[in-house]
Formats: sequence, C-alpha cells, structure tokens
Amino acid sequence: MDAAWIKLLVKIGIFVLFLGLAFGWYWLKFYRFGSQISRAIEKGDAEELRRVLRKIRHYLVEDDYEMLVSYLPLAVMANSPDCMKELLALGGKADHLQERLMEEEDVELLNLCVQHGAPEMLRLLLEVGMKPEVETESPWLNCIAHGSVEKARVLVELGADKVTESQSQDAHGNGPLHAVVYGWFYNPEESLGMLRYLLHEYGADVNACSPSGNTPLDLAYDETHVGYEKNDELRRLLTEAGGKRGRNLRVPVPAYTGRVFVKGELPDVAAIAAAMPEGLRVTAHAGQWNAEALRESLNESPLKDNVIARILSHTSYVEVAVQGRENEDPVTVAERALSALGAFETMPGVVGVQFQSFIGSAFKGEPGELMPYDLIGVALGRTEDGDYLLATRGMSDYGLAEVELEMPASVYEKGKLSPFAPLADVLHQLMRGTSAIEDGHTLTLCNLHAEIEWDTLLTTGDDGYRVVMSDEPTPQHLLKPEH
Repeated sequence: MDAAWIKLLVKIGIFVLFLGLAFGWYWLKFYRFGSQISRAIEKGDAEELRRVLRKIRHYLVEDDYEMLVSYLPLAVMANSPDCMKELLALGGKADHLQERLMEEEDVELLNLCVQHGAPEMLRLLLEVGMKPEVETESPWLNCIAHGSVEKARVLVELGADKVTESQSQDAHGNGPLHAVVYGWFYNPEESLGMLRYLLHEYGADVNACSPSGNTPLDLAYDETHVGYEKNDELRRLLTEAGGKRGRNLRVPVPAYTGRVFVKGELPDVAAIAAAMPEGLRVTAHAGQWNAEALRESLNESPLKDNVIARILSHTSYVEVAVQGRENEDPVTVAERALSALGAFETMPGVVGVQFQSFIGSAFKGEPGELMPYDLIGVALGRTEDGDYLLATRGMSDYGLAEVELEMPASVYEKGKLSPFAPLADVLHQLMRGTSAIEDGHTLTLCNLHAEIEWDTLLTTGDDGYRVVMSDEPTPQHLLKPEH
C-alpha cells in the first residue's frame, strides 16, 4: 500500500474518532441535563427546572417538541403543577403537545392524569387547553371506572364530561354507571363514592342501556366474568335508585302464548285446565291453527320433512296464554306457560308443540328445568369458509338480544362438539340473567375459547351477539383479573 493511501486512511480514522468523541460529549452533556430535568421534576423544584430548561431549550423544542413531551408524563406522576407549567411555557399549544405525546410515546396525558395524577394537575391540563376528545379513551369514563369523585367534579366543571363517538365505540357504548360497575371489583370503596356522586349529584341515568341492551343493573348481576363475584351492595343500591334489568324495560308486562297440536278428536282438557295456576288462560280449539302462519314457521325451521308433515296433520289444538305482572321477569313468565303446555303435551294424539318462535315435535327437558330451545326458534347456516352457524329467532320476545354462534368446521366435523351445546350454555346464562355479555368480551364454552362481537348476524340479518368460537382452549391469562 503506498504512502498516499496510508495518509488518507489515517485522516479518515482521525475524523471518525473526532465524530465519535463529539457525539459522546454531546450525549454525556445532554444525558446530564436530562437527569437534572428528571430530578427537578421528581422533587417538584420548579426554580431548578427553569434554570436547566433555559440551557437546552433549543434541543427540547426541535423536531416539533419531540423531547419536551417526553417529560410531561413525569410531571403528572410527580404531581408537580409548577413543573408542568415550566415545561408548557417552552412553547406550543397544549393540545398540540398532547397529540405529539400520543404520537411519540403512545401516552394519553389526560387519561394518565385521571389514573395517577391529582385533581389540581387535571385542572391545569384542561385550563391550558388540553382536550378530552383528542384521546382514544374517554377521560370521563376512565375517571369514573377509577372512582375519583374529586377529579370527576373537575371534569364536569370544565365541560370535559363528554364522550366522543369514537370513544363511545372504544367503550362499547357503555355509559357512566356501566363504568362504575366495571371498576367496582378493583376499587370498591372509591366506586361506592362515585356511584353516589353520579346518582345523587350528577344525575346519571340509572337505566341507560349499552348498544346490546344491558343496563348497569344487568352488568351488576353478571356472574360469569372474573372479578365480579361481590356485587350484592352494588345491586342493592342500583335497585333502590330505580335500576331495572334491560329485559324489563323492553318487555315491561310480559305475555306469551303456546299451543299443543293434536291429531284426531281433541281429548277432554277440563281436568288438566282446572289444575292450572292463576294467570293462565286455556282454550281448546276443535279446528286447525292458522295454517298459513304454521306453514311459514315450519318452513323457517330446521325440522325434517317427516316431522313437518306430522305437525301439519293436526286437526285440533289447545292454546295456553299467560299474562305476567308489571316488571316480572319475562323468562319466568314464559316458564309458567311452558309448565302448563307440558301437562297438555301428555294427552293422546299430540303431534307437535309451539311456543312463541319455537315449533317442534315435543318440548325438551324435564319439568321445571329451563331449556332455552323450548323458548326460541333456530336458524342454521355456513360461513364462506365453511364454519357452522347457529342463530336464535325470538330472543327479543323476552327482551334479550339475538345470538349467533360460529363454530369452526374442524371442531364440528371431527365429532368433538355440536353447535347446539355451546349455544345452549350462552342462552341459559342470558335467560337466567347471570351473564351480561358485551362486545369485546370473551367466554369459555365447552372448554374452548370464544369471543363476542356485536354485529349483524350472518344467518338471519338481525343485530345481535356473534359468538365466534375457536378450536383452542381459553388462554390462562384471560382467566385471571386484570391489574
């Protein structure tokens, strides 16, 4: 190698060394200043912070405040309003800094303050111009879930008790009192104070419904999700405040009708009718039931042709109608009618039965046992990918949402499971009122993981719960409370 090349390489080496030393010096200097900023904020020393900020203001505000915004969360966590003022004084609109922090650090400052800051810090952030609608989650609903009444009052005073459409979607349409229920397990004492504030001071609607129809009381009765086992006091307070189940709001005075179809001469029903409980009306009909309505119902059912023909062959029927009391549980009222229909089903010559949207050759289950498929009709389908669909018809008769279960073909075709079994689990919980499932919830059905969507049902076109099963067990982390 000649001397010219050696000299060139030496010069390059010296230049690279110089750059490295310069960068190292710059990094050490800025690291020192960064440490001073952090220490000043943690101590709440606004004077010291101002001194340090003056020295490196240029670096903090360059690249559209990229470095400045990284210190805003620290000021919130340290609960130092004076230090926050010094940081904000370096320039830029507050709501822009709020957005930059979300872009650079994925931190929502108002929500951070709601969870970990103090009321005076929250007030400062709002008064300088930070906006609740900028953030993905609603600070208002987040505040309620964490049970901070003082911060809730600040949000209300400054007009920040609002929820945007996108924030509402993120919260699955739940309102303030729904948020209290979700926070009850984690913050029972704080949530109790928040509940009283919302009911007696703020004036929240105790019967506000989520998009799927759940009231706060519905969520408080949920027994299927981890961490919701101790809601007795919550249910009592909501009830005393006028809270109702969603089904009672939609069906305030339940009334139902069912029929038992007989081929041949109708037996004497007087003895059976005499033993019926009060509130039931029994009528014997010598002719057929509305042939057009019956045929239409049968055409929509998954019954086999021979069963349909047998039902259509009936020549008479017994009709049972039941009238419930105001605010009585619709399913309880329906069960009274089913109990009576079960007695008439024992008559000779019976070829079919019908109750609301259900029609078949016979009712299922033992007397006194809730059988969901006696209360509703079902519709069958397949997805484009070949998965199996099973959907309800008639849940709305009981003030409940329709449900569609999607089962992977691999689960069904290997003979592991019929979709009727896991769907029955869901319906049993909904009808008994022990589950208040919402969009985004997860379930374990027949030892397999399932996710809930609120959407248009593929089989019927109705809006309702889509229960999408997997062929895998529920992950263990979903079986424990969140922290």
